[in-house]
Amino acid sequence: MKKSIRKFFAAFMAAALVLVSGKIDARAESAACAYIDGQTPSYSYTVKGDVNVITADITFSPADGDAFSLNDWCGYGVVVNHVDGSKSYYQYGGAQVSWGWDADGDQNEDSYGVNGGTWLGNADAETLKATLGIPAEKGAVVDFIVTSWDSYAGNQFTVDITEGGEATVSGGVKYVDGKTPGSSYTVESDCNSVLIDVEYLAADGEAFAYNDWCANGIAVTHADGSKSYYQWGGAQVSWGWDADGDQNDDSKDGVNGNTWAGTVDSTSLRGMLMVPASKGDVLDVIALGWDSYAGTQFVIRKYTESGVVVGEVSEATLSLNNADWSDTGAVITTATVKGNGSYVVKAELPTALGSGQFECLTLPNGETIFGPTYTVTIDKIVLNGEEIALQGTSYTCSADGGAVDTRVNLYNEWNNPDFEGVNGKGYIDNRTAGDKATATARLLTPEQVAAIKTLEVYFTVAGAFENLEGAGASAGSTAGPVDLDGTYNAYLCFQTPTYSFRNNFDEPNYGRDAVGEDGTVYFMQVTGWDGDVAIKRPGEFKDAVIAGNGTYTVSVEGLDLTGDFDSQDHMNMIMLSTDIPNTDEIVISDVSLKVDGKTIDLPEGSQNLNKESVNYMQIQVQSTYNNDIAEIGAYNVPMTSMEITFTVSGFNYDKAEEAPAATETTVSSVSTASVSTAAPAENTGSGVNVGLIVGVIVGVLAIGACVFFVVRKKK
Repeated sequence: MKKSIRKFFAAFMAAALVLVSGKIDARAESAACAYIDGQTPSYSYTVKGDVNVITADITFSPADGDAFSLNDWCGYGVVVNHVDGSKSYYQYGGAQVSWGWDADGDQNEDSYGVNGGTWLGNADAETLKATLGIPAEKGAVVDFIVTSWDSYAGNQFTVDITEGGEATVSGGVKYVDGKTPGSSYTVESDCNSVLIDVEYLAADGEAFAYNDWCANGIAVTHADGSKSYYQWGGAQVSWGWDADGDQNDDSKDGVNGNTWAGTVDSTSLRGMLMVPASKGDVLDVIALGWDSYAGTQFVIRKYTESGVVVGEVSEATLSLNNADWSDTGAVITTATVKGNGSYVVKAELPTALGSGQFECLTLPNGETIFGPTYTVTIDKIVLNGEEIALQGTSYTCSADGGAVDTRVNLYNEWNNPDFEGVNGKGYIDNRTAGDKATATARLLTPEQVAAIKTLEVYFTVAGAFENLEGAGASAGSTAGPVDLDGTYNAYLCFQTPTYSFRNNFDEPNYGRDAVGEDGTVYFMQVTGWDGDVAIKRPGEFKDAVIAGNGTYTVSVEGLDLTGDFDSQDHMNMIMLSTDIPNTDEIVISDVSLKVDGKTIDLPEGSQNLNKESVNYMQIQVQSTYNNDIAEIGAYNVPMTSMEITFTVSGFNYDKAEEAPAATETTVSSVSTASVSTAAPAENTGSGVNVGLIVGVIVGVLAIGACVFFVVRKKK
C-alpha cells in the first residue's frame, strides 16, 4: 500500500495559553479535509472570540481498504496565522512520526515530529480520533494542511472547532510549584552542551505578559547523580535562585552570574539557552515566575546537542593598518562578546593613521562559538570624538573562509560582499541583518581612515547559537567517501610576496575548476599581476596522479619570479594540494621540499594536514599565516624550480612500478593579460565555478591559510 510521508512545516513558534478568558460558544461546521498538494490548506478557521486556545476534534475516515487508512506513520500539519503577521507551525498524527516538516521550502525543518516542541498530539490508530489544543488568538486564521497520502484523493478526516480549551503542545511549560519540571530532556550523544530554543507566549492582558523581569530555571542531573543549576529569562533578572530550598542560592546573580544560560528578547519573545551537559545528563526546565497564572507560559521549540563549550567568549577587537603595514601603536579596548547583544570596541593611536587599505572589526573564533549564520551589524562609528555617517550597511563574513573567525570590514580596498559566496564549511559566508543593496566593505571613506586617531565602533550581535549543528564539530570532509581502489591528483601550489600564485585545486575563484570570463583556467598557469590585471608568468607544473600506495613528486620548473622577493626572502605559502577527501583513511607522510635542487629543512608542522582544509587533504609546507611553519630552512630566491615529494598509504593497492604519467602543463613567458591554456584536470569531487571576476583587485585578503586567496598582506 503506497503511502507518502511529507516533510513538515514550521518555524517553531508560540505554544499555548491554557484556559481562555472568553466564552466557549463558537462552534464551526464540520469540515472535510483532503490532500491537495501538501502546502495548500484544506480547511481554514478564523478565531472569533477573545480566546487563546481553540480545540480541534479530528475524526479520521474509516479504514477503506487500500484507499485510505490511518496508521502510526501518518503526519499532518497546522499553521496559525497570527494577527500580527507572524506564523506558528504545528504537527500531529501517528506516534511514529519522528521526522520534521520543511514548511517554507528553505531546506530546513521547521518542526520535528513527536520529539519537537510543536507536536499537538497523537492520533489514535484504533479509534481514529485526535483532540488538539491549538494556541490561537482572536482574529488568527488556523490552516489545516493534509501532508500525507497524496495517492488518495478522498477526504481523510473531518475537523470540528470549539473556541477555548487547553493547549496540547508537547513543548509548552506551565508554572507548577517552582520546583517541578515543565519539560525534561535526556542527552543522548557525546557533546559539550545543549542548546534550548525557547519562546514565550504573546502578551495576554492581565493573564500573562512576558517582560524583562521574568526568570526561569534549568536543573541538570548529571550521570553521577550530582546537580547543576542555571537561570535564564529577562535582561533585568539580577537575583539568584535557591533551587534546593536550603536558603542559599544555587544559581547566583541572575544575568550577572556565571550560571546564566541565556536572555530572552522582550520584543521577539525568543531566546537561545546554552547549558553545559554531556551524555546521560537530564535537563529539567522549570517555570519559576508568574505563579498567579496557571496557563502555558513558554514553549520549548527544540533541544540541540552541541559541541560548543559553554563559557567560550570572543574578544572582539579592531585591526587598523596603515599603508606601510607597520606598527601603528594603537591601544585597543576589546569587548567580551558572550552572545546576542550590543557592544563597543575602541582604539586610540598616538598619531593619525595617515592612510590605510584594510581596517576591520574581528571576533576571533566567532563563527565557531556563535554559529556560521549569526550577524554582526555596525550601529555607529565615532571618529575622533564625532559620530560619522556610514557609507552603507555592514555585512558579516568568515575572516578566513573556514568558518572560524568573524570579520566585519570597516574599510577594505579589495573586498566586496558576495552573498552567494560559500565558506569552508558550506555556509553562506557573507550575510547581513541589514539591506543587501547597500552593503559595503567600505563604511569609512579613505579620508576618514587617514584621519583615525581615536575610533569607537558600536555593533550588535544577533542570531548567535541558532545554527550550531556541526559548527563546533571537528572538521570533516563533505567531499564524499574515499575510493580506496581509485585514483586521485596532487598539485604543488604557492604564493610569492607579491602574490604571484597557484591556489589550492578547490579554491572557488582560481582553482582547478574555475574558468575566467575570457576562458582562462588560472590553475593551469603561474598567475601574477600587472597592476590590477592578472597575467601569465613563466612556469611548467608537473602534477601527479596518485594511483595506490607509494611515493610521488609534484613540481614546478622554469620559473621567472624576478622582483617578487624584494620585500622578503621567502614564499608566503608553499603547499601540497590534493583532491583526496579528508576522511582520515588515507595518510600522507615523509614530505620533503627541494628548491633549485637543494633539500630544505622542514619543521615538524610541515608534515601535518591543514586542519582548516575541511574537504580535501592539503599540507602547508610553509605559510607566513601559520606561526608553526612560518619559518623553514633557508632557500634560494627567486627560485627557478621547486618540488615536493611525499608518501601515500591507506589505499587497497600499491603503486605500479611504472607510475601513471604525470599531468603536465607548460606555461611560456607572457607578460600581458592572461590567456586560455589547457583544460582543467578531470573533476573528482569539486563543483565548477565559472564566476571569476576579471579585474579582481590585487590582494584579495587571505587571512586564513586554508582558503589561499590571493592576498595583499598578512592580516
